[in-house]
Amino acid sequence: WQFLTSAPVAWLAYVGSLFAVYFTPAFSWLMKYHWAHQLMLIAFMMVGYFFFTIIIGADRTGKQLPHLLKLALVISIMPFHAVFAVGILQSQSLIGAEFYETISVPWLPDHAALMADQNIAGQASWFLGEIPLFVVIAALAAQWFRQDDKEAHEIDEAVDSGADDSFDAYNDMLAELARRDEKRAREATLKRFES
Repeated sequence: WQFLTSAPVAWLAYVGSLFAVYFTPAFSWLMKYHWAHQLMLIAFMMVGYFFFTIIIGADRTGKQLPHLLKLALVISIMPFHAVFAVGILQSQSLIGAEFYETISVPWLPDHAALMADQNIAGQASWFLGEIPLFVVIAALAAQWFRQDDKEAHEIDEAVDSGADDSFDAYNDMLAELARRDEKRAREATLKRFES
């Protein structure tokens, strides 16, 4: 379970699922059966849920990633999402053509209308797919700021209460090093005068 919800697997599933479904014959097959189409939608939702739980989820899933890595994961998805949308926009063939031509809906009477609809879908995918990623980046930045503020406050409280003596220990170490240096310098000076 931890493997399936790990950051690399969730990232690959998030990026790869779009390409694996829409740019392969899988989409036509999934659209042919109602249950398969519903399964596809559930799979997309689960992949998104797992990925965004790792990034901004309130529930802890294993070892927490640093905020900088979370930010890098989200930003690294953006170009792939754009490439996916541009791929749909520039496609010369209709994705799932067999399905859409079979159902023959009256508001999309011919192949040209279906291609125009696919073009709109590509535009919507690009635009509507990037907006949530920007919202996630803003939420991630807010979480990062709150965590840093909380950690700084905890450190200040620990130092003020005397519970954290790491700064005192560091200063004591520096003072000891300075004493050693002075002692060595005196010994070196005495050796020069003695010889």
